[in-house]
Amino acid sequence: MAVPPAASKKTPEGAEAFARFYTETLGDAAATSSTKSLAPLSMMSCKTCQDFIQILDGRASRGEHGERSSFRLGAVQMDPGSPLNAPIVDVLVTDQGSLIVDRNGKVVETSAPAKLNFRYTLKWSDESWRVADSEVVQ
Repeated sequence: MAVPPAASKKTPEGAEAFARFYTETLGDAAATSSTKSLAPLSMMSCKTCQDFIQILDGRASRGEHGERSSFRLGAVQMDPGSPLNAPIVDVLVTDQGSLIVDRNGKVVETSAPAKLNFRYTLKWSDESWRVADSEVVQ
């Protein structure tokens, strides 16, 4: 999956566009249990990113996936006090909740609806943004 042109600029707007794109990709990965598009967007040093990828890869190995993408994105804002070489960007998400099903369609896990604030620290590397750190904040 190609990063959209707006998310490929080393500007505050580019950082915000990348954070939105990453979160959309995260939601799609959670629904499909495929990390193929997600993994290249984060750095190996992002422990939360790598943990999430490991969870999804485990689901995929068991034939499990989400029934649908449950994320609805809201406001995206870069912290104006953060430096452009390591911007901090918040993405507000309404997670509508979802069912995780196995290859036979049997429900194996449920997630409850929630309001989330994903906070990413980005890094400009090799002419593109990547997630260097990720957390959910209250």
